Amino acid sequence: MKERIFITEWKNSIRVYFPNAHVFKIPDQPMFSGVESRFTLAKPYDLFALIKGKFFAFECKLMRTLTAFPFDRVAEHQLESLWEVKRAGGFAYVVINYRCDSVPEKTTRKFSLESKRYMKVFLFDIDNFDKLSAGISAASLSFEAVLAHGKIFNRGSLGRDKGGWDVSKLSDVIS
Repeated sequence: MKERIFITEWKNSIRVYFPNAHVFKIPDQPMFSGVESRFTLAKPYDLFALIKGKFFAFECKLMRTLTAFPFDRVAEHQLESLWEVKRAGGFAYVVINYRCDSVPEKTTRKFSLESKRYMKVFLFDIDNFDKLSAGISAASLSFEAVLAHGKIFNRGSLGRDKGGWDVSKLSDVIS
């Protein structure tokens, strides 16, 4: 599974839970005949949304194993763009999707998981993400720290047998 599929799920979930929202996925770099262009446009973040008059920016990441999240997966220019949104009065998040089809038995026991399949989203406000990255001497955020500090979002139905995410908790920051 590609990260862009998760981004599309996140975008569609916002549209379902907040029907009057404006949600836009910033396009990836164009490809020409299967070859990347000679210059790279620095994408500030993956997705933005205007929900009930509030601006949200999301940098989405996909993890296929229940391992530590490397801080360098979020590029410096993306962090700065998220901070610009925050300073301008918007809401800026790093969104990490852990999507593991087969979790080892030892890991299932260690984290008291209910099944060998794990699908959760963890939302980190840019403030929290930066504090965690500055406060940890390691180059990554352990899965234990993700569980402890991330706001958890579960799978939700988008109707017509489409899977998505229950993003209703975004209402907490809007009201």
